[in-house]
Amino acid sequence: MSDIHYTPAWVTQLALTAGIFGRPRVGEVWLEPSAGRGAILRVVRSEHPALTLHAVEIEDHREELLVSASSATIGNFLGMEPYEVSLVVGNPPFSRALEFIHHSLKFAPRVVFLLRLGFLESAERASWFRVCCPDVAVIPDRISFDGEGSDKSAYAWFTFYRDANRNQGTLRILPTAPLSIRERGAKRPPQPSLFGDS
Repeated sequence: MSDIHYTPAWVTQLALTAGIFGRPRVGEVWLEPSAGRGAILRVVRSEHPALTLHAVEIEDHREELLVSASSATIGNFLGMEPYEVSLVVGNPPFSRALEFIHHSLKFAPRVVFLLRLGFLESAERASWFRVCCPDVAVIPDRISFDGEGSDKSAYAWFTFYRDANRNQGTLRILPTAPLSIRERGAKRPPQPSLFGDS
């Protein structure tokens, strides 16, 4: 199974509407490692054009990334020297998610990643979760990453913090998205105001 999942617009819109990324402020710099073709940043840019958005991607999708990002770096994020940003957001390769989280926390005090709920199920990660417990916002709808059919896994937006001793987090169940929105799949352009202002 491929570890490449292009994030559908409605999934990012849901996070923005629910305030999972916080309240974006003018002058903030957000970074997306493993940005793919810029699906997440494209939605963020449409709602918050004043943010400075940096994209990092190992494959050369520079032209597509620059549609949604202020800058695009082609290279291996895990080998990059850290610099301070306000937020790291993304959908990292699941097989290397823990590496992406650890490295991202060197860049920002808060990291928000779209991950399978199964990320909570590892004995290896359990001891780390006890001191770096994330907030978890569950997406109740199954996600279609290719526009063909839904993934068999449940997903959530996980928020990680730099705090050294965070032994508990919050669990939220996000609103469901209309089927007509979900069926558009990952390949469609972002839609404005999918979820209202609740």
